[in-house]
Amino acid sequence: MSSRSELQVRPEIFYSDTEARRYVSSSWTIKIQAKLSERASELLALPDNGVSKLFIGIDCGPRLYRDALSEKRHQWIGLDILESGAYCCINV
Repeated sequence: MSSRSELQVRPEIFYSDTEARRYVSSSWTIKIQAKLSERASELLALPDNGVSKLFIGIDCGPRLYRDALSEKRHQWIGLDILESGAYCCINV
């Protein structure tokens, strides 16, 4: 059996409101997510012409990717199957 906590119990139990808040307040997680978001932005090769794009984040989790999009004036909609993920996505 896996030693990863999130594989030990159902997702809606592991990713509780408390766990979601802990995740979004972790400086390490924020740093890694910022790097991943910046790299994803580079890979999309969006023109820097001031035109806002709309992104939809499926299984977005607690919205950590949105800062990179918002900094570039893009709009985003986040969807998550877990209530705690969606809650953090809209209550920042």
